[in-house]
Amino acid sequence: MKRAALSLALSVLSVGIASAQAVPPPLINYQGVLRDASDKPLNGTYDMVYRFFSADVGGDEILVDGHTAVGASPVAVSGGLFNVQLGGGTVTDGSGPGTYASLADVFRDFSTVWLSIRVGSETLSPRIRIVAAAYALNAANLGGKPAGNYLDTSSAFQAKFGGLRVNTSNSYTIGVEASGTGSGAIFRQADGFTYAYIASGGYGIQATGWNGGGVFGDAYGNGFAYLGYRDYGIQASGSFAGGAFADADNSGGANVGFGDLGIYAWGNQAGGYFVAGSNPGSYAYAGNYDAGTNYKIRGGGAVSFVQNHPEEAGQVIVYAAPEGDEVAVYTRGTARLAGHEAHVALGETFRWVANPDIGLTAHLTPRGPTPGLYVASLSAKDMIVREMAGGSGDIAFDYIVYGLRLGFERMPNVQTKIDHSPVARPSGVDEYYAAHPDLPRTNALAKFEAMRAEAGVGIPVDLSRSQQLIAAINAYRPEVDGSLEKRLKPIEPSAGGPAAPVPPARRSPEPVPEARRAGSAADVPVAGLGTLGTATTDLFAATKFPLSGTAEAGDALVLDPDRPGYLRKAESAADPGVVGIASGSSAYGEEGRLETPVIGTGFALVKADAQYGAIRPGDLLVTSATPGHAMKAPQVLAGGTVIGKSLEPLESGTGLIKVLVMAR
Repeated sequence: MKRAALSLALSVLSVGIASAQAVPPPLINYQGVLRDASDKPLNGTYDMVYRFFSADVGGDEILVDGHTAVGASPVAVSGGLFNVQLGGGTVTDGSGPGTYASLADVFRDFSTVWLSIRVGSETLSPRIRIVAAAYALNAANLGGKPAGNYLDTSSAFQAKFGGLRVNTSNSYTIGVEASGTGSGAIFRQADGFTYAYIASGGYGIQATGWNGGGVFGDAYGNGFAYLGYRDYGIQASGSFAGGAFADADNSGGANVGFGDLGIYAWGNQAGGYFVAGSNPGSYAYAGNYDAGTNYKIRGGGAVSFVQNHPEEAGQVIVYAAPEGDEVAVYTRGTARLAGHEAHVALGETFRWVANPDIGLTAHLTPRGPTPGLYVASLSAKDMIVREMAGGSGDIAFDYIVYGLRLGFERMPNVQTKIDHSPVARPSGVDEYYAAHPDLPRTNALAKFEAMRAEAGVGIPVDLSRSQQLIAAINAYRPEVDGSLEKRLKPIEPSAGGPAAPVPPARRSPEPVPEARRAGSAADVPVAGLGTLGTATTDLFAATKFPLSGTAEAGDALVLDPDRPGYLRKAESAADPGVVGIASGSSAYGEEGRLETPVIGTGFALVKADAQYGAIRPGDLLVTSATPGHAMKAPQVLAGGTVIGKSLEPLESGTGLIKVLVMAR
């Protein structure tokens, strides 16, 4: 029995660990002595049946191994000695629960097994307990560690303590390969808030952490980038530049934090394009080349400087630069007549920037009584000023000389239209002056009216002609101007292309707050995500769409078939016109129509309806017949009806749940 026990232990151990090696047979060597009633050793062949039980008395019959003449495997006995390989006869399942076809199955599931032997028609008693040899006692461990410390091949999630290192000696092979319906891999820190999803939700990597979503650097320590870093999308540094961005054909790009420059940018049309919100009149190209002319700044609006008010701490002074139909330069100074004449040397550098042949203009202002001064000669280098007859011949005067900037003589003033460039709208000015009633007197119109009143000229001023001119300038012509939204708004992420990197939906171990389960999605705090429904905290940039009717954050929105280009709240099951989820409440926009920001791809909260079936994380969602709500998708899906994938459960009723929006 000692040898049998040793063979048993080795067989079971080998079956358990030899998946990548030759699998040993599930057999146990059993030897014994067979004597008759007078204790004489027997000879011949005998039928023997071995039964394996879960207890010494009674218990469940697990497996039966028959070595009989009927099965062509009777046991040969010589001088009383016999040898049997248990598990090598006619093996059948026992009468107890479960199904067992080999000894490997038996010792996989039972730690205590008893052997019953029948010789011929006689069952020997008592049963024999099968025990392990000394070293076989370690079969339940590997490297001294229990089986629970090792990964198995089951589909169940497993938690193991310790480190895992996977590598390969061949640099062209893959160290680790994983796949899954939800994600290829998930890695978490014990705090539950620092983790990364690999190959998940249409992204290569989605990550979040207390300090940032990710940190990357080169092997030499010359460049680092933190993504999703605290209140920054990207924080980066490098020995050459903090960041470098360019489009695919390199027709536009920018280095950020480049040398001693904040931004170094280039583009086929301009180095930079800047716009103020949705006001089409407030835009500027920086480093622009157009119509054969170089511009450092070109755009709508005024060129102004701002200075603190010296007497009112809460105000500033804003001055606008003069603008003309040519690129002008000037120099000025003070001189004095000597014998009715003055030879004036102009600014030392003026002659290097002003065209010496055309465009020179001088203005003189005498500092005393004189019959008159005039310019006798003028160049970009100097001028001669003389006094008319009858003067004192000795008087000081101020002068300013304008010139045409060299190289800009042929700049076209009328050019092909690229941007809609209306005259600045006065919207908001009346409200501003109502709050500051002492300031209207400082604007140009008020000063002009005051001067006309003092001169006795009629007021109020007739502005009808200027208003007609403004109306003509501000006219929007779609066939010429194209889409204002495409021209003036940043590119938005869409379902057809990659979105800006953002943190994935946080999967917190804490229970979901009750405040998330009912009511409006507007201003609902989401752990780690800010407040949904405000433009500054949406996880993904939202695009504004006009609405037929009102909507609020969390509403599922679909195309309005009666108004092309408009959206409305969903109100039918599995509507194929689904577009996305409202990330804020509807409001009237500049065009006087209801609008709401819509997330068409990314993470959001949606009003969910579990009346048609409980919603589980990972379920696909479609629109519900409950207005503005989403529900679990049916097993048979029509194309274009999916609004996204649920990231949180909802057992019953209606409420707000987090979803990955991916309309398809």
